[in-house]
Amino acid sequence: MLSRPESVRRQADYAPFRHPHFETAKAAQRAAFLRELEESVRRSDAMRARLSTARVLESLQ
Repeated sequence: MLSRPESVRRQADYAPFRHPHFETAKAAQRAAFLRELEESVRRSDAMRARLSTARVLESLQ
């Protein structure tokens, strides 16, 4: 019996095909949550930067 080479037996390491049309409800909800979380982090970072600038300006006066 012939054995297959290692390269044929192994699965390719690539990301699965993802398209919004074929998304499950759970995956869509997770993606929406992650987008909302990223936006929240960006907003809080911007607020923190503005607040630190205001504190620097207060300390100079």
